[in-house]
Amino acid sequence: MYRRKFVKAVGSGLALGTVASRLSFAKASPSSSHIAIGTQAKPTLALDGLMIAHGDRCKTAGLLQAAYDHGIRYIDTSMTHIAGRSERRIGRFLENRKRDQFFVQSRLKVRRKEVATSELELSLARLRTDYLDAFLLDTEVRNKIDDQFEIPDENTFEALIEAKEAGKIRKIGLRGFEESEQLDRLLKLYGEHVEIVMIPFGMGDDTKLMRQAQRYGFDLIAEGDRKLQQQIFTDKAGVDQLPKGLSSWVVSFTDPKTFKDIIGRFDELAGGAA
Repeated sequence: MYRRKFVKAVGSGLALGTVASRLSFAKASPSSSHIAIGTQAKPTLALDGLMIAHGDRCKTAGLLQAAYDHGIRYIDTSMTHIAGRSERRIGRFLENRKRDQFFVQSRLKVRRKEVATSELELSLARLRTDYLDAFLLDTEVRNKIDDQFEIPDENTFEALIEAKEAGKIRKIGLRGFEESEQLDRLLKLYGEHVEIVMIPFGMGDDTKLMRQAQRYGFDLIAEGDRKLQQQIFTDKAGVDQLPKGLSSWVVSFTDPKTFKDIIGRFDELAGGAA
């Protein structure tokens, strides 16, 4: 069924998913701080798992602990972060803590359904959990051989739908660029299933993707340029550069001492953070 819908959408560019009603993410309260995906009025922070993959194990364990101590419970990682090293380290950190205190999100860069299914199982094993709060599919991946972008085949997204039905993931998402043709196609086809879209930091306040978020009802999460983050979160005027209308921000810092300052800067956003 999904194959026929996909072919029709790609061929005509006209297929449009029906927006289904969704359960809301657990909102962060003043006592729980940055636990999960927030709202436009009360966005939350997420820790960039790539930073956990770099450096020695003790240092990155300290980074996870610092984020935890400052109320960050939303962790974004990926199977591609140094061959799963990030997921393994995060899994060790989570193992002796209450799983429901964290919102754990991972991502995959694959083109075929069977690979997506097997990679999900590997991610769950590395993270030492039986479910992910969110699992995101990259809409385009650069081929290292010819430097061209590739897109998932028509069955890849089905793996996420089936995994959610099996209880292995709670939320389905996409990661792409705001002007991505493939992101548009996947939203038109599977918009009713998409609950999260991750995009780069440098997005404007009034964009097509912002309007799509309102149309389909998904949450927008910002990630990306780590040098730009340094400027935004350390420059007093930097917070004013953050586009509005986003639910969460993935922050990428390697020094545990910076988390207190990051939280303070982030709380200067219009509407504040919980």
